[in-house]
Amino acid sequence: MEQRQMFARRKKELMAKDQERFKQQLERYDWEQEKWDTISRLFEKIKKDFFDEQQRREEERLKLARQQREEIELQLRETIQKEFEEVYLKERELLMELVQREKLELQKIAQGFQKKEQEASKKMEKERTANMLELELLWEQRKTQFLHQIYREISPEEI
Repeated sequence: MEQRQMFARRKKELMAKDQERFKQQLERYDWEQEKWDTISRLFEKIKKDFFDEQQRREEERLKLARQQREEIELQLRETIQKEFEEVYLKERELLMELVQREKLELQKIAQGFQKKEQEASKKMEKERTANMLELELLWEQRKTQFLHQIYREISPEEI
């Protein structure tokens, strides 16, 4: 009986030790589980922060790229506008120069016409004057002839 009691006590002690060891293992398991949960949460937070930072950087990069593209487009528009204005002004200047040349050419042509017109007018005036003088001369000759004829036909007594 004593052996049984000793065996029972030994059994109780062993069971108590096992229970204590099991309890310690359970606490260690809970502690490790809590540690792993904390590590998982921290990892998830770090992962989320990393992806958020990546997304923020990507958005920032896209925003910067869009701003650069808009600046380049604006510069291109300004360059094109400036070149267009320069070309427009150059064309306008060339057209004004061409118009000026055409005006001078037309003035020369008009002066030539006026000169020819004046020469023609002078020639016509000379011809008219010559014709008038010729007519006057003819008139005077006829008048003289007529007067000669009358003078011949009239006898000296009638005079």
